[in-house]
Amino acid sequence: MNVLIVGAGWAGTSTHFKLKENNINSVIFESNNFVGGHSRSDNIKGVIFEPNGPHIFHTSNNEINKFVTKFGMLRKFSHQVKTRVYPRSLKGESKLLSWPPQVDELKELDEWKIISDEIGNLPKTINDKNFKTYAISIMGGTLYELFIEGYTNKQWGQDPSKLSSRFAPKRIDLRKDGNKNLFNDKFEYFHPEGSGRIIENILQNSEIQFGKTITVDNIDTISEGFDAIVLTSSLDLFLNSKKQLKWRGIESIPEFYETTKEGTITEAYQINHPSLNETYTRTIETKHASGQKIYGSVVAKEYPKDNIKHYPVLDSENMNVNLNKNLKDEIIKTSRLPIYFCGRLANYQYINQDEAILQGFECAKKIIRDFKVK
Repeated sequence: MNVLIVGAGWAGTSTHFKLKENNINSVIFESNNFVGGHSRSDNIKGVIFEPNGPHIFHTSNNEINKFVTKFGMLRKFSHQVKTRVYPRSLKGESKLLSWPPQVDELKELDEWKIISDEIGNLPKTINDKNFKTYAISIMGGTLYELFIEGYTNKQWGQDPSKLSSRFAPKRIDLRKDGNKNLFNDKFEYFHPEGSGRIIENILQNSEIQFGKTITVDNIDTISEGFDAIVLTSSLDLFLNSKKQLKWRGIESIPEFYETTKEGTITEAYQINHPSLNETYTRTIETKHASGQKIYGSVVAKEYPKDNIKHYPVLDSENMNVNLNKNLKDEIIKTSRLPIYFCGRLANYQYINQDEAILQGFECAKKIIRDFKVK
């Protein structure tokens, strides 16, 4: 049996691995000249940075943890995010606070009395009408204005009330327990060269066709001799559809700085900038996470941009989600081979790396069941 896999990110890579584990041959077709997809890292003068934003690996899934550690994901790391806010009481000066907001830190603000009153009067039931109502239900209006409103307006290019609340639980929290770690998973790592290195390790000695963009125009020819197709690419591009899925992403502008071997420039690996005083949304200085001992550091400022395929736009009317479902139906209807959809692009989802791996594993298991492979 032969399976054609489109894409060499986490989803395609984990599908390939699980198929190989069950003695099923698969070939990966990748449009780029490198593997790793959204999770890959790059370097300037040998200093590692992340062109697609921070990719800390975290999971509570034992199978996935065993999988990634087998291929070198071993360096433990705890991700703690900072946010630069501009409270009115500081009259234009900023303050660096934790994200998610920590109640103990907030008590130091002159606005604490107002914030405390708002927290004490939060509704018993979260208002999930849209992203804005959800956020205010969690933390009140003052913290929403300080931490979320400007960031969301910049990142998504629209008012938060136009966005679905469905992705809010992954993004919004108010902490009262002193836990400054962003994630609460059982396992958390940052490989010194980033997650892309692990994908490279997994795919060593695998057959990969680089520089191959697969669309509806060439899939029939390229899939000759294959029994099934796994799509991890964006479905509107695959179909050359006039109806385009909306995405919002970041344009990461890296800048190299001279430092000592252990020196860094910013106060933290990730600093969110929700204020409209800055046009960028955050800075990422990967050297904090990688632990590199190297002269120099790279600080990447992230600027929001349309049609970069990082984050699906989950509008409150579900128009984009419904469009992606229709595109799936069209592809299934016209494909001469059984076709499977896997990963954040094909499923139009905001997912973490471990979730992409899990989708790959499940995709491979479904193929094995469907073809009754023993």
